[in-house]
Amino acid sequence: MPTAPEPPSSASYTASISIGGIDRLTVVKSGSDCASLTFVGAPLSPTSRFRIETTARWSANLGRFGACVDGGAVQMAGGAVGTFALRPGGTGCAADLHATLFAFTATGEMRTARLDVDGLAVPEMSATWCP
Repeated sequence: MPTAPEPPSSASYTASISIGGIDRLTVVKSGSDCASLTFVGAPLSPTSRFRIETTARWSANLGRFGACVDGGAVQMAGGAVGTFALRPGGTGCAADLHATLFAFTATGEMRTARLDVDGLAVPEMSATWCP
């Protein structure tokens, strides 16, 4: 089950997009903890351990979370659950992301990180890419 949403304004978010051989869209969270979730565009197949409901064009494929400071421990997410949507917003696209990343430590402890943002501007992504 996903963890509870984080309190409003406890973190800041940025989005970036890379269009090329494999299109990538990454959402990065910075705050008391840091996390990122990267989506890839078609034609790649979805990664089954990332159960993020999303638009047909994008599928989650890589997540990281951990300390925000340089040199802090960063953990690769073993999986994720949640939702991701793109919609027209401003002069381009806006992203809505509500997801929990998770991973298991060597001792079997589960660690999680939450990403919660609505209306995040995706720079350099025209509205024609939004569903």
